[in-house]
Amino acid sequence: MNTLELAENISLDNCHLDHADRLSIATMLRQQQAENEDTKRKWLEAIDGLLEMKQRNEQLQAEIESLKKAKTLTDEEIDEIWNPNCPPYALTMTEIRDFARAILRKANEK
Repeated sequence: MNTLELAENISLDNCHLDHADRLSIATMLRQQQAENEDTKRKWLEAIDGLLEMKQRNEQLQAEIESLKKAKTLTDEEIDEIWNPNCPPYALTMTEIRDFARAILRKANEK
């Protein structure tokens, strides 16, 4: 028997309480049931939030694992891309970015 059923029985049954007491008890039990349902709803919302966080964490872990398996280039492969006629101190930012893009393209081809 749940709180609502008990409240109904107290308010309807012929017990040793006067009518006002029975109604008061029934009202308190109904309020308690409403509070219980509200608490249950809040817990379920919290659980849903935790499940969403867990799922996002799993997605992030998968992304981290894929990044850990990133492709690398050997020194020889980098040397193939590097322009040997251009000393490092003479590079402009544009040339550095172009070189970085070339490195990334080469790694993706791998």
